Amino acid sequence: MLPEDTGDHYATSTPTVETPSNDVRSPSFISSLISQDIYLCTTIDLLAASEGFATPSLTYFHKTVESPFITPYDLANWTIFKDRVVEAATHCSAVASAALAVQELYKARRNCLSHFKALPLYYVACEMFGEKMSSGQVGHDVDLVFILAFLVSLFETLAPQEAHRRPLALGHGRIVAQLKMWSSAEQPRAPLSLRIAAWLLVFHAAARRSGNPGLLSGNVEDVLASACSRYPQLPPLDNGQNIPLGNHLVSTLSDPLFTFYFQLQLLSTKVADLSHYHRNRTTGAHQEEVSVLMNSLQERMEALWQAQARRMIASPDHRTALADNRSNGDGFVHPAYLRALFLYAIESFNESETRWAVSQMRQIKDPVRYSEFFATFAEGLAEEQRAKGRRVTTKWFCWRAFGTTPPYL
Repeated sequence: MLPEDTGDHYATSTPTVETPSNDVRSPSFISSLISQDIYLCTTIDLLAASEGFATPSLTYFHKTVESPFITPYDLANWTIFKDRVVEAATHCSAVASAALAVQELYKARRNCLSHFKALPLYYVACEMFGEKMSSGQVGHDVDLVFILAFLVSLFETLAPQEAHRRPLALGHGRIVAQLKMWSSAEQPRAPLSLRIAAWLLVFHAAARRSGNPGLLSGNVEDVLASACSRYPQLPPLDNGQNIPLGNHLVSTLSDPLFTFYFQLQLLSTKVADLSHYHRNRTTGAHQEEVSVLMNSLQERMEALWQAQARRMIASPDHRTALADNRSNGDGFVHPAYLRALFLYAIESFNESETRWAVSQMRQIKDPVRYSEFFATFAEGLAEEQRAKGRRVTTKWFCWRAFGTTPPYL
């Protein structure tokens, strides 16, 4: 017979292991929970980051992205344009890639971060744009191709030192032929493609100044300018909805402003073309030719002022209000004043005037527009000019002082 089982032989033959997990007050138990929580959270966040990269959103593009050369002067149409981009990105991978490139670049510029995430997307978008132009799809969906061309160019205006593809800088080939076909077509051109054509010409003006080569070849520039010249005022974009009265008033009032601004930028390009960066100015004969051409451009500017700008100037009280709106009183200056302040700073040999302009530029605080760089640039250039008692070449001073050519302004 077996001895009576009291359970004691099991207790003595198999020692009991005390697990700290049984005691919620144990330090080792708390450490274990913390470790598991860290693992769980980091795994969830890693999966979310991977999912976000695989299925990116254009919410930031839609809500935040602006163009320094367009948004302050054509806000209503810019807002509608972004709606069109987000819609087109849902069925066109090329537009999606270009919009994501702009979004990532804008986010990086705004937060002073590296552009490494945006550049590969830009290269892909350039290749897709070239493929669409080569396949002859301009006539099939002209708005889509113009959207893609604009997004690629917008990227280049935001990072000119890194974006060198410039597909619209080609002077011949399928791209030029397709654009000529679009421009010479008998049917009316769509408002979106016309608006983008005008915006591209504005970009080109900014990219042509300070000795930069520009974004468009001469042939592309001529084609776009010819198409836009047929319309005294470009047709506004339609968002397909009933526009609230306030927005309608903004659009109505901004149309004459953009018309004036656009025509002024076309003249600015002509002036840049006459600079020593782009034209031979080494002989007296060359200088006389330039003087004649500059006089003609000055007359056109004066005519533009008489025809457009004076109509936008209201009462003295209105002018005073506009001047007061340059700053809202808390040290903020609107970024649209950056170029005017920069020119004021470098054109003056008066140190106090330059100091004032530079201080105003530093209040803009907009890394997307390189505001702090341009403030430092203007300050150094003006100091150099006062020391030498003459004008100093802007582009070469920038190269010597900062090791790069000036960004677009």
